[in-house]
Formats: sequence, structure tokens, C-alpha cells
Amino acid sequence: SRRTPVGTQILAQPALGEFIGEISYIDGKPRYSTVLGADAGTVLRFPAAELDQLVHGNREIGVALLWSFWHSLAAKVRGANGVMTDLITPGVGPGRNAPGQPGERVFLDQAAKVDVLREQGLSAAELRLLATYSQEERFQPNALIFSEGEHGDKLYIVVDGQVRISRRLQGMGEEALTILGRGDVFGEMALIDDQSRSADARAHTGGCTVFTIDSHRLDEVLEMDPDASRQFLTLLCQILCRRIRTMTDRLVAWRLMAGHE
Repeated sequence: SRRTPVGTQILAQPALGEFIGEISYIDGKPRYSTVLGADAGTVLRFPAAELDQLVHGNREIGVALLWSFWHSLAAKVRGANGVMTDLITPGVGPGRNAPGQPGERVFLDQAAKVDVLREQGLSAAELRLLATYSQEERFQPNALIFSEGEHGDKLYIVVDGQVRISRRLQGMGEEALTILGRGDVFGEMALIDDQSRSADARAHTGGCTVFTIDSHRLDEVLEMDPDASRQFLTLLCQILCRRIRTMTDRLVAWRLMAGHE
């Protein structure tokens, strides 16, 4: 929950077996909400220093924990999307676009793609295979890359230009969630939980170039080395942490505006 001038806002009600507090553990930032026990119960508490010692001493445990965090964070993002939709257009689902279409195939020098990965802190040699096995696509301004609700089997990394992540709300049009730039990763949530895309992705006003990695290739690369897996999974978890914090702030702001109407 979070205390606001119009009262305490309940953000989520975790169920049995769910993680709480993992966001601050991953990104090292202050807690973004207060957790209260609604009823008597038991929680397992893991001090950050002891957990760090455990995962650094056992790479396989570290990777397994990051996979679990990725699942947990993806569920939180999808849950926040649903709450936003219910708040803005109660009883009405999001609008639907036609499925996205592949962009124009282009070919980039491998060194350029490796530079993008390096800028994100992905230095393990195995991760450079992501550049080797990826495909590059160019999208014109405002072109639909993928649509909310469609099945996803690959992630994207922005090489140049910008990508707009948004949702289309019936009766309200497009609601932009974030603008992504060089090096940013998107579309990764559909790979972890095999659910449909949670938002639209469009090339922003100047168009964009991305390289894509399908789920099978990603699995092959991540299985090669626990260190490579840890680096990439940490990046993906940090991305979702940023999204959750941003979405929570936006949700609280919308509720505040609704409370003053």
C-alpha cells in the first residue's frame, strides 16, 4: 500500500508463495510501498547480505533465483496493467490493433550490435552470440512492431531511434507508457510466462532499428554459461523493476486525480 492525501491506496495483495520486497533487492533503491499483514501468517525473510553471499557462492542458485524473480516481476507488471485498465475504463477491456508486421530486413555490422550489448553491461563472451544470431529490422515512424494481446516469441533490443510502448484504451485512444532508446530491451515478458503481449510497441516519430532474438536462440545462449545467464537475467529484472516503479507512480497519480474529481 501507499499513503496519499486521499487515504491509503492498496496497490496489490500478494498471494501464497509470491515474492515481496524483491524489487529493492534487485535495483538497490528504497522501498516503493508499505507491506502490511492483513491476517496472521508466516513469511520467509532473507537478509540481503546473506542472500548475496549464497548466490555468489553458487552460480546455479543465483540463476535459478533470477528466473524466479523474472516470473514474479512479469506477473506484477501484468497485474498493474490490469488495475490501470479497470481504473480508467472500468468494465471495458483495452482496444485491439491488428497484429504487428515484421520490419524491413537490414544488416548491421556485428561490432555495432556487440557495442549495444556492452553498453548494457553484458560483457560475457557468450552474450556476444546474441549479436551473431540476431536479426535486424527497420521500422518506419509509427509502424506497429507488435500489438497488445498477440502471441510473442522474441525480444527486441533498440539499436537506433526510439520505440513507444503504449496501450490503446477504448474511448480514450493511445496511452503512452514509456519511450525506449538505444540499448533498451522490450518484448521480453512474453518469453518468460508464455502469455500474450501486455502492450503495443511502435516505432516512435523518427522510426527505429532493432535486433531481435527468438526464444529458442535465447535459451541456447543462456544455457551455455551461468555467468552469461546471470548477467542477462539481471538486466531483464532491472528493466521490469523500473517499469513497476513507473507504473505504480502513475497509478497512484491517476487515483489521486480521480479522488479530487
